[in-house]
Amino acid sequence: MKATDCQRQAQLFAALAHPVRLRVLEVLAENEACVCHLCTLLGQRQAYVSQQLARLRNAGLIRDTRDGLFVYYRLANPRVVRLLHEARRAAAVADGDGGPEAGRSSAVPDCPCPRCRAKRPNGGPARMAGAAPANKDSGGTGPQ
Repeated sequence: MKATDCQRQAQLFAALAHPVRLRVLEVLAENEACVCHLCTLLGQRQAYVSQQLARLRNAGLIRDTRDGLFVYYRLANPRVVRLLHEARRAAAVADGDGGPEAGRSSAVPDCPCPRCRAKRPNGGPARMAGAAPANKDSGGTGPQ
């Protein structure tokens, strides 16, 4: 193997060496997603998620498409799904167990993007990640 091949592989694994980036890839293995969708799923701020997305994009692992005000991300190569699967299996073996598949969620009720809003009954509004749910006893104005 050439030194340049080793360098490229090391860069790829460096991009994968972060739990949030791995979770982003797991989500994108199911379907493309916008930043607000990922923020809601991960419980992280937009700036932080965008930073992780930039790292994955620079590594060539994801691509993006703009749709109006929203940018949707997807895997750049379907082989990433197999790589993630093998990484889960290797981690399970290293931990000494069979390791269940990582939990995945395609339903994001609090995501404000148009695609998620369309999936909610009555196209209901979303609550931003980290925001407290409305307090029904106080007329829906939030915690008192």
